[in-house]
Amino acid sequence: MENKWYVINVVSGKDLKAKELLEFDLKLTGLDKYVKELVVPIEKYKTLKNKKTVIKERNLLTGYMLICVSEMHPEIVQTVNSTNFVIGFLGQSRHSRKNPQVISEREANIILNRHNNEPVEIDFLVGEAVTVIEGAFKSFQGTIREIDQDKNKVSVDVKIFGRVTKVEMEIGNIKKEY
Repeated sequence: MENKWYVINVVSGKDLKAKELLEFDLKLTGLDKYVKELVVPIEKYKTLKNKKTVIKERNLLTGYMLICVSEMHPEIVQTVNSTNFVIGFLGQSRHSRKNPQVISEREANIILNRHNNEPVEIDFLVGEAVTVIEGAFKSFQGTIREIDQDKNKVSVDVKIFGRVTKVEMEIGNIKKEY
């Protein structure tokens, strides 16, 4: 049998607890033999704290987890839907008897590659001079106002027509000014 990936919607912020409870419920019912993998996608990133590089983690898809199943049974769907902190399979109503929607191998691999990757470098500081390298403000220079590492976003003050304007973008869209 070919393994298939599905997305499970869980209560936001309770991702790891939902995974733990679902693993327990699947093992209790003996359905764990059909489940090859249960993943809460987490991304590691590096950041500076007190002038030292620290590796932290953040959830890639808050409120979701992936499950790889060799053979989908109605009992698996029922167990997933009845587990605490689990809302259900993505794209399926809680009381539906149809099999849930499979995601493609490619979609699963994109998420899993980020999950298994080396930590991403985030080494910007508030007040630092940067240049925008992507998007509508490409080649504009500015100063970092705020950094939201959880969302991988940064607010930059750029001068547009002589006025300082706050622009929000992804951290990967800027580079340091040297």
